[in-house]
Amino acid sequence: MNSGREVWFQEGSITEAVRASIALPGLFTPAQKDDQWFLDGGIVNPVPVSLCRAMGADVVIAVDLNSDIIGKHLRQFKHPEEAGDDEESFFNSPFLEQTFKQFTGTLDEGSFLSKLFKPDKRTPEPGLYEVIASSVNIMQVRITRSRMAGDPPDILLSPRLSHIGLMEFDKAEEAIKEGVDAVKRTETALKYFTQE
Repeated sequence: MNSGREVWFQEGSITEAVRASIALPGLFTPAQKDDQWFLDGGIVNPVPVSLCRAMGADVVIAVDLNSDIIGKHLRQFKHPEEAGDDEESFFNSPFLEQTFKQFTGTLDEGSFLSKLFKPDKRTPEPGLYEVIASSVNIMQVRITRSRMAGDPPDILLSPRLSHIGLMEFDKAEEAIKEGVDAVKRTETALKYFTQE
């Protein structure tokens, strides 16, 4: 967190390395190791091809989980007369949904903060969550493309997972199936690199 530099854990506790790797900002607390605080490495290198090359990999098969996330959090807007009374759900996670509802439930109607945090579904103006989530998604895609342009993998797998939320662990089977489908889509390239 202090330097913004990418750090490669190559020895020591796997648990500590995984803990640092899942420290998603705003979702999990930073991980502490040797008097330093660490965040998820995806912030600076979402698809670490350079790490694989540095460790001596002959063939790098990269998996880009950000390939179809731009626009994921934008609502499908309705005309004011079509908008219902129920509050729109922007989260694919019950935990995040509940936390957001508890927070916005404490805001006074018509207040400045209420207008910032509670999107008005009668207008096409995106709410604060949509703006932040979409902005982070755009940054992740741009960082991914930039890093891979400088150091492209031999094979790139791009599973289409934008419909699955970050915390929807119950959809693991669906995600795995899409992973298998992504491999099948690159089967020819995979066979070429695996020929002896």
